[in-house]
Amino acid sequence: MLAVEDGDANALELLANLKAITKEIDLCITQVMPEAMTELNLHPKAKYEGFGAKFEIRNSATRYTYSHIKELAIQSANIKLLQDQAKAAYKLSLKGQQLVTADGEVIAPAECTGGKETIFITSK
Repeated sequence: MLAVEDGDANALELLANLKAITKEIDLCITQVMPEAMTELNLHPKAKYEGFGAKFEIRNSATRYTYSHIKELAIQSANIKLLQDQAKAAYKLSLKGQQLVTADGEVIAPAECTGGKETIFITSK
């Protein structure tokens, strides 16, 4: 990236171009994946080493859903309420105030860390 550092290239233009290339590469990977899976399944134990890489078929992470379990839905709603109260308590704590419920309970403020600064790119 010496060209950018030396001022010979515009960093924003380069970033926009790299983002567009990344999008195209991701699309290509998605399109070739079914054929690659078929090819890999021809190898013993669906493993292959070549082209400077190791290939192996694995299952993605198992996902569970609990939305049909009434008790979990109730507890999830309670957790969401507590989280919202803790967020509000945090915002009040910045002003030197506390959040107190109707029955006198002081709500502990959430801990907050700022997100990393980044550039959001939208293609035209």
